[in-house]
Amino acid sequence: MKLIRCYIENYGKLHQFSYDFDPKLSTILQENGWGKTTLTSFIKAMLFGLPTSAKKDLDENERAKYTPWQAGNFGGWLEFELKGKNYRVERFWGEKQSKDKYTLFDLSTNKPISSPTFVEDTLKLNAETFERSTFIGHNFSTKIKNDSIKERLNKLLDNMETQSVNKIDDKLKELITSIEHQKGKGGKLWELTQKRDLLETEIKNCEIARENAEKMSIENENNKQKIAQITEQITQLQAKLQATNDYRVEQEKQKGIKQAFDEVQKIKSEIEVIDKFFKNSPPDTATINSVTKAQNELKTLENTLENIKNNTSDKESLSLKNYFKNGLTEQELNKIKEKNEKLRNISIPSTPAKNVITKRNLLIYGADILAIILVVMGVLGLILSSNSIPFIFIAIIGVLIGGLSFFFTFKSPPQEITPTQISSNKAKNQDYAKLKQEISDFVSKFGESTTNLNESIITIETKFRLLQHIQESEVEQKNQISEIQRRSDLNQKFLENYLSQFYNSPINFANAIDDMLKKLQKKEFLQEQLKAKEAALPQMDSIPQATNAALSDVDIKPIQAELIKAEKEKEQLTQANAQLQSKIDNLLEEASASAKNKLILNETNEEIEMLSHKLNIAKLTQNYLKQASANLTGKYLFPITNSFKKYANMIVGNIFDNISIDTDFNIAIENMGEQKNAKYYSLGNRDIIELCMRLALAETLFDEENPPIILDDTFSNLDDEKTQKSLELVRQISNEFQVIYLVCHSSRAIK
Repeated sequence: MKLIRCYIENYGKLHQFSYDFDPKLSTILQENGWGKTTLTSFIKAMLFGLPTSAKKDLDENERAKYTPWQAGNFGGWLEFELKGKNYRVERFWGEKQSKDKYTLFDLSTNKPISSPTFVEDTLKLNAETFERSTFIGHNFSTKIKNDSIKERLNKLLDNMETQSVNKIDDKLKELITSIEHQKGKGGKLWELTQKRDLLETEIKNCEIARENAEKMSIENENNKQKIAQITEQITQLQAKLQATNDYRVEQEKQKGIKQAFDEVQKIKSEIEVIDKFFKNSPPDTATINSVTKAQNELKTLENTLENIKNNTSDKESLSLKNYFKNGLTEQELNKIKEKNEKLRNISIPSTPAKNVITKRNLLIYGADILAIILVVMGVLGLILSSNSIPFIFIAIIGVLIGGLSFFFTFKSPPQEITPTQISSNKAKNQDYAKLKQEISDFVSKFGESTTNLNESIITIETKFRLLQHIQESEVEQKNQISEIQRRSDLNQKFLENYLSQFYNSPINFANAIDDMLKKLQKKEFLQEQLKAKEAALPQMDSIPQATNAALSDVDIKPIQAELIKAEKEKEQLTQANAQLQSKIDNLLEEASASAKNKLILNETNEEIEMLSHKLNIAKLTQNYLKQASANLTGKYLFPITNSFKKYANMIVGNIFDNISIDTDFNIAIENMGEQKNAKYYSLGNRDIIELCMRLALAETLFDEENPPIILDDTFSNLDDEKTQKSLELVRQISNEFQVIYLVCHSSRAIK
């Protein structure tokens, strides 16, 4: 089988991509992220389909993973040659499997073939076997072990009906599992054994029930007598506890009255302390508002003053004053700006030794135009006319006229610059140098560069304007500070005059006002409490005095403990009697079923014996089949092992000659007399082992039609030497198998 070409409309990130495969070796060198693995997945999907999956892991759900990144049809087509005929398979996948489209064309007739599993049926190769043999990725994540591979190898070696043997083995497994589960509990035999044990236990319990029934009845009667005695004790304890509790409730009520009176007196005392602080003249709402407003305004003014001081750039002002320490007036600045403008407007003329100007009159210009027209007419005539001789003469005349025009143009004498013009240019140069020197002296006085005089003057003027602005701002800030200080003094004097009635100097206005407000709030709260408690006092006075003072010394804790103990004991005895009666009833019921249980037990034992015999026969039969299958499977290990060694020797020499492969394709290498699993070797050596194993399988599996071998950056873990030997191996196997080799690095490309 050989792949011919493919076209991808949309698959993963690939869009409208086509590729023609070489019949032997196709090397696809592309950078990481180009879509190489996507292309290999597309080839497999074209041959075997793309099943739906509910798995969320994209590595296990290729349909979800390769849904197009862009809008459009999901799919494409692949042309291939199989058994001498060319075919084209088209697949497009929808949102659901029911909307998938599949068409297979025989390219010799261009007619569709109705065979959804054409490749599988023809090659006797399904997607799983393909992925575990000739479809080789860069991380070998797919295990080789696969029942379909073993079945195909068996069929290659023997004509026995392996499928029938597998069906018999499945039937035996089903029978054995139904009788006895391999792990845990379950199966008919286990259920019958459980049933037998339960019946034996029930029969034994029935016999015991008859012996224990009388003992339980006697115990039940004794418990009833104890319950009657405890009930009387509980009644007496509850009465005593109730009387004591009633007396203590009355006592608590009287304590509440006294506590209420004490709290009223305490509240009145606290209110008197606050009134005394305010000298019996607490501030009203208007006064509080005035004081608070004055304090807030004072704080705002202080913050404003602080902001003004912070915004004043003393450092910048000092720097600018130092910059202009030699002085600069507006008139001086304007004068130097006028000189600079005059300097910029002076044009410095060049004074070449001779300024040659060629004059061309209208006659010469006319001759040039005529020459061009004649030449163009001659060329067009040569191209379009069959009689070319006249047009050759016309073109020659045009060339002659153009040559004469050029000659007379440059033959005319040049014009020279006059002495008067040279003298004028010299005067301009002197004025320019004088102005430039004056401006350079000016900017140097301020430490600015004389390289770009215009830029230096702009810098000086900018700093001069900034200094003027700062000086004007300083005057304005002084006026603001003076006004703020005046208003602050008024508010401060007002607060000191009022608060000094209650607080000693120095006064923290904020703390004093806060304390004053808290005192007023506390007084308001205390007055509300006083009103509520005074309203409740007459009701408390009406409660009668507690009587039976003898109960005042009674400790109720021992009474409560004794009562709890008695109630618990009564509850336990009641529950015990209920349980005893229930047991007696159950035992009598079990005893009545004893005869019936014995009959069922006999039937169960007979059924257990029959199933055990059946199970032994099934296990013996299964062991015979396993041994026969193992003997057959062992036949193909020899050719696979030889093929493995052949490919391994081409890459690493004979270091894997002592290899051992079991029937599940597990690999071990003998090292110092001990079999070592391949996992003990480095990642690079494991990749070589896995590659050689896949190639050995491909060589053994396919005897008639070889499928293509797909290598997806398989040698990324190998060193340079092994990589080159592996690439040479790929070149050789491309003579027997078509190889599609995808790689991301040019050092591993097959050139």
